[in-house]
Amino acid sequence: MFESITNIRLSITLQPVAGNVVYPPTFAPSESAPKGTPASHNWRPDGSVVLDTPQSQANRIEDAIMQAMRAGVLAYPDIRLEIPGEGTISVLELSHRAYDATLFHGLDANGTAFRHTAAGQALINATPTNATAVFEHAPIQLLVGAWDSHAGRGVLAAKFQRILTGEIVGLDARPIQRTATKIDPLDIRRDAATIYAHTDASIGWTLDAQHAQRDDRDKPVIRKASETGLGNTPSTTERGAIISSARHDLVLTATAVRRLRFPDPDTGALDPARDRAGQDAALAFGLYAISLLLDSGYNLRSGCQLVPEDEPQLELIGRTLKQIEHASIAEAHGWFTEAMKNAAKHGLSWRKEPIVLHASPDLVGVIAKSRELAGIATED
Repeated sequence: MFESITNIRLSITLQPVAGNVVYPPTFAPSESAPKGTPASHNWRPDGSVVLDTPQSQANRIEDAIMQAMRAGVLAYPDIRLEIPGEGTISVLELSHRAYDATLFHGLDANGTAFRHTAAGQALINATPTNATAVFEHAPIQLLVGAWDSHAGRGVLAAKFQRILTGEIVGLDARPIQRTATKIDPLDIRRDAATIYAHTDASIGWTLDAQHAQRDDRDKPVIRKASETGLGNTPSTTERGAIISSARHDLVLTATAVRRLRFPDPDTGALDPARDRAGQDAALAFGLYAISLLLDSGYNLRSGCQLVPEDEPQLELIGRTLKQIEHASIAEAHGWFTEAMKNAAKHGLSWRKEPIVLHASPDLVGVIAKSRELAGIATED
């Protein structure tokens, strides 16, 4: 299906929905920065500013897949962790995907830890040259990568590189500042009374020292009115950028996909036709994931809503940039359906039912302790 393709590229020109001002994400200073260095935007020497990082794009792709799964549009092989008082978490919401440390304490219906189950063991032992289990149980990892970094296996730990990379930047960017002030209609003054932090976080504050939180010297903890949300908030500064336009670049690296192998799980035998079918399915899944991402729109954050200028066109790149074919992203679903059917003919298919796990007592306990420290009560 994609025999002569080395890379698939998509470059979309975007405009802010209103005006030409956007508010980029802020990033914490590096560990080597002087103490007190404020968070800042990622300005680049070419005059652009980062509006969405590759890491954020990976999370948005996972969210788009999860929404399609929940809507019944995509039969994705989910792994779900049920936590009392917290609800159910999908593997698509976990930072390290199927290798997330949270799943170390996920138990199946028999009380077996996930990583000791057949699926868990297969994922632990997976490699790019033995990717059958990842295809079956965690195909998102073939697109955005994954690393079993908490396994304690060193260089033997499962690791998959990201083959689908995206980024959004604002072009011809210039920094601006906007000030904002909160006005309290009750006009509660700063020195109206001595306000204490309440022992009940849901109440927040009190005038009665008997109900106040206590410090290390057993003194009631005093709060400023502004710290409790009362009174006027002085002028604050939001840092944004004026841009001429924005560009969304996405690259799906077919050459990296061609390194994947999908041996028979029973015999370990390799079949070039089976490998090719799995590789094509991974690429087609990547294109379908891109289409789901684009369908979800560009509401990146408050003050940063973008819209494409035109319908996006895929560039299917051959061995050189002089060998480019164009295609519509609208074809992605058809390619995905065809590729998955062909993979199934070679014995490669996604798991049909979700794996449902429940949190171990230790995981439940540490979550409860964390909520207690935050002053948040959990449901029984």
